[in-house]
Amino acid sequence: MKIKKIQFKFKSGFATQLESDTLLSYIFANDFDNLKDIFGKFKSGENLPFVISSAFFSSKLPKPYFFNSNNNEESEEKSLDQMIKSELDRKKKKSLNTLPIQKDIFETIFEGSMQDYENKISQILKEEKNNQEKTIFETLAESKNKIPRDFSNKTEPYSLEINYYNGSFDIFVKVYDDEAFAKFYKSMEKTFLALGWGKYKSKGYGKIEYINCLDLSTQEQEVFDYFEKLQKEKNIYFVLNNFKLTKEDIEKIDFEQSNLNIQSKNTKSLRQNPFKGNMSFVYPGSVIVSKDGLKGGYYQVNNSFNFGYLL
Repeated sequence: MKIKKIQFKFKSGFATQLESDTLLSYIFANDFDNLKDIFGKFKSGENLPFVISSAFFSSKLPKPYFFNSNNNEESEEKSLDQMIKSELDRKKKKSLNTLPIQKDIFETIFEGSMQDYENKISQILKEEKNNQEKTIFETLAESKNKIPRDFSNKTEPYSLEINYYNGSFDIFVKVYDDEAFAKFYKSMEKTFLALGWGKYKSKGYGKIEYINCLDLSTQEQEVFDYFEKLQKEKNIYFVLNNFKLTKEDIEKIDFEQSNLNIQSKNTKSLRQNPFKGNMSFVYPGSVIVSKDGLKGGYYQVNNSFNFGYLL
């Protein structure tokens, strides 16, 4: 088993979120005849050829999800100015959703004291403030006019939520079968460059500037080796994709020590589409403490499959 990285960059805005189950389904849906053998392996759940993460800003990973991280702070009397400063600091730390891919950062989070954690987050915020090469991510509501089907002169205004990012994205892939992954990546590369990504491609959104498959850097490899160590030695799983819990997984989880960010996805389609449905996933950034190994599975509604195997 090894980790590969798929890196890509948009040359336009995009509408569809870059979540692991959607990414996988999108490639299967657009090149199913070529990939049906790989799809079959995911559907069976046996001998998975690879598992992909959601897409993250390059050189970043989600901040581990913790409940009430300041609960262990000793209460003390503070002046009004101190309370205001403390609240502003708390909001800044809370707004930090991603972390640099550095082993010492994640070691501090998973094994350091609460004070070590607070100090490390403060240090990261200070470094990001001083960073001159800043990337910008923003979501804008863009107005459009809908032309009625009867071709009358009455147009209907509507808005689209479009994401813009001037940097690149990384998807991490745990590869078990080199040949199957190479085949999948070739299909993904072709789909991304020829069609683009997600919704509203006909309106000019989702256009890809480039896509590459890369080896991990030394720094990234150190972090993923550390995550593997956490799993083997402490039964701690740091979730980096949309993970679908099975009944067997639920029985193994220590919910008192785990911190789960569970979200539901409700996708409606007028047509029968085997790659769309309604589902709930454990989202990236979640921290799971398990008594035994976890695997994940898929969500099926009628003929709808949404894969959520754990990275």
